[in-house]
Amino acid sequence: MATDPIIYALAHVIPGKEQGRPGPERAYGELLFVLYMALTGAVGSHRRAARILGHPDHWIATRTAASQRGFALPAQPPRRWNCEDARRRVLRVQGRQTPDTGLTEILRARAAALWCERAHKHGALAGGTRSNVDPARGNTVYGDGKVTSSMFGPKARRARRAAGLQVDGSTHVQGGDNGTSTHGLKFMHVGVRPNDRPNSRLILDMRYVPHSGYGGEAGIAVDALLDLAAREPGATTLCYDGALRGTHLQALADAGYLVFSPPHGSTAKPHALETVTSCACGDTHRLMTVDGYVAERVITDTGTTTDVRCTLLKLSANRRQNSYAWYLEVELSCGNLRRFRVNKPSPDGPLRIERLRQAAKDESDDSAVYNRIYGRREDAESVNNILERTLHGGRSISPSAIGQFLVMLGHALARNAYTELLWQRDHAESPPPIAA
Repeated sequence: MATDPIIYALAHVIPGKEQGRPGPERAYGELLFVLYMALTGAVGSHRRAARILGHPDHWIATRTAASQRGFALPAQPPRRWNCEDARRRVLRVQGRQTPDTGLTEILRARAAALWCERAHKHGALAGGTRSNVDPARGNTVYGDGKVTSSMFGPKARRARRAAGLQVDGSTHVQGGDNGTSTHGLKFMHVGVRPNDRPNSRLILDMRYVPHSGYGGEAGIAVDALLDLAAREPGATTLCYDGALRGTHLQALADAGYLVFSPPHGSTAKPHALETVTSCACGDTHRLMTVDGYVAERVITDTGTTTDVRCTLLKLSANRRQNSYAWYLEVELSCGNLRRFRVNKPSPDGPLRIERLRQAAKDESDDSAVYNRIYGRREDAESVNNILERTLHGGRSISPSAIGQFLVMLGHALARNAYTELLWQRDHAESPPPIAA
């Protein structure tokens, strides 16, 4: 991590001590905080991170790397109180603001911009021709939410809050329609994998999800993904779980994303889509949506009805000014074609995209685009699994939302620094110069 230029770029973001202000000089500067934050995210413990930084051999390597980038660090390794003092200074600057405001938001936004630059360097998010049939791995982003369980039990939380101490957290439901409740702090991340090489994942953004307001995880995810789409035209495809609903899918499809997301329980059931009475064959076709695809309701020889999946012929996207219109073209049972706009606006009723998806799972065809692409979302689960194994005890290591967000941001810094190191080794590249 000491060779990662993003670490040094973030150190420039943190305000230093004002000249003439009382208090001891900051011998280690703002760089110590960023190193401490990233190392804490890497090892999952403030105590372990401080111990590693204070090791003489590690500190010599850190000082050498820092000096090559214009940062002069003392010869004496930092003690744990130095590290904690650097962290508390940032917490004091942030105050009682939420993680999406103030200094932490400035750090997140700067890190996200630099991570996108790194993704380009690694071959991801490349612009050019987009494919709706075989989206490139590097153009497919993924996201997921993660609740880090509280470091205190219910009784300890009540006691600490009664004593006036800050203990953030609330009860969140994980796992979709049949999920489980967990008390803690929730975050969500967006990532990309440039290729299939192991450890090539890059986290592109990390955000805090408050318990109420902002639309929950899905609302925060949409904000993050729309910001990414505005900055990176190469982010064309998205894999996400069932947390997304119609209003979220509509906004993402309008922005140009090809979204792979399964419908949840109620919207997966058969719903009327359209009754075609003017078909050239002369018959009436009753069309339904089932599990996100178009189906035709037919009467069998026994007099019962069944929904038969229509053959998908084409998925296309037309760009209109700053918005995209997505169309599905399907073949009816008579052989004639029918075209539907997936993200059709619906100011009065439910949005069509809630029940009709751009791509839907096909149990009978393993080569279907959804079956091939949606598995890329496993990278999001891998990020969450690594995080849970990293955090001490598998839970939050800070009682406040601000403190834990810094841990999560540090984890993303550490994972991306490791990915960069492996990329440099594969490409025989020396450490890059400091980022501005």
